[in-house]
Amino acid sequence: MQGSIVQLRDEHDRATGRRLELATGRVLDPNGSVVAEYEYQNDVALSEYAAFQYHQGLARTVRHPVRMRAADGNSMLVTMDLAVTDVHQDAPLPNYAAGYRQEDGVADIACPVVLVPKPSDKYYTWNASNAFARVMPNVQSAGTGIPEVSPTLSLGSFTTIEYALASFVPTELEAAADAPLRPFQAAVNRVMAAMKIEREFRVASLMSNPANFVTPNVITLAPGAQWNGGPNSDPIGNLQTIIENSFAPITGIVMSRRLRNAFARNPQVQKYFSYKDSAAAIPSNQQLSAILDLPPIYTAEMKYAPPTGNPIYVWGPDVVLFHHPPANPPADGQDVSTAYTFRWTGANGVITDGQYVSGWMVRTYWDARRGARGGKSVVVVVQDAEVATSSLVGGVIKNAYQ
Repeated sequence: MQGSIVQLRDEHDRATGRRLELATGRVLDPNGSVVAEYEYQNDVALSEYAAFQYHQGLARTVRHPVRMRAADGNSMLVTMDLAVTDVHQDAPLPNYAAGYRQEDGVADIACPVVLVPKPSDKYYTWNASNAFARVMPNVQSAGTGIPEVSPTLSLGSFTTIEYALASFVPTELEAAADAPLRPFQAAVNRVMAAMKIEREFRVASLMSNPANFVTPNVITLAPGAQWNGGPNSDPIGNLQTIIENSFAPITGIVMSRRLRNAFARNPQVQKYFSYKDSAAAIPSNQQLSAILDLPPIYTAEMKYAPPTGNPIYVWGPDVVLFHHPPANPPADGQDVSTAYTFRWTGANGVITDGQYVSGWMVRTYWDARRGARGGKSVVVVVQDAEVATSSLVGGVIKNAYQ
């Protein structure tokens, strides 16, 4: 069978040279002349008749009689041996298009975005000594000099870096796509997923870098002290040490899903709720924070695929603790953040083929020079500077998972 043509064979399975057109019911000889026609072709197509007969429960081995009319006007009987593949051609389902979706990251939670009007600038921070340094006030007799203190100030700087990715969808690809597929939307999603993975990597690398914290706020666990099966592990004690050493209250704890699961299974953590009727065997993040008197726990679910092997969590084996003010950015000079992302709002109002949303720019334009028929391009741009703005608040526990 070729398309809608059936090559007819005799009862001995020998080729006759004749062909049957399923759509019209005509039988053609080797020269293409009509030698017979289906008698009821005005009522129903031959392929529909064959399918009807098949679905009536007739086995494939039964030859279904079809009444034909020969070219001389006389009737003739043709027997057919049809299968499902003779009457149905496989095609993609019009309502099914599966795929994969990247989990939301925690980069914007751990390193909040501050929109800035220029690609590089400076920022002020009143020093910790203004709030924490001891100064002995006047305890002498009347008329003696009064000690004086002055606020001290630091000046930091940032320079944003442009991160951009693009995708191109040829006209032919979009025009030929089957019903459930939307190539251009898939191209936009592909670009955004890649951009988000890289931002998550940048923030995770910044905030798990021990160089961005003072020494008391960094704990590096030796073998045997890891949270996943270490005989000397003490997860609660590790977290409390960072909380105690931070110059501002910890407002969030980030750990990967693998590390969070190990934390919840650790015997030194389980002992706080194992025998409480009101506690789940594996409590939720909110329940863990409440039971253990800890700040909110954020599970970092985002993964990436290496060239081979299982997917890997972006946030890796470390635990990050951070502090953020109630309002970002702080403006009263009495609060600070562990880290910020300074994001340039870009050339908003100048770009005519795209738009900005919270500093993300998406451009779409027709590219007539690519391919014979051209196509549509999409470009996604963000210009960020991820900066550790204070080494005194927050901290990191290295190698918690080994």
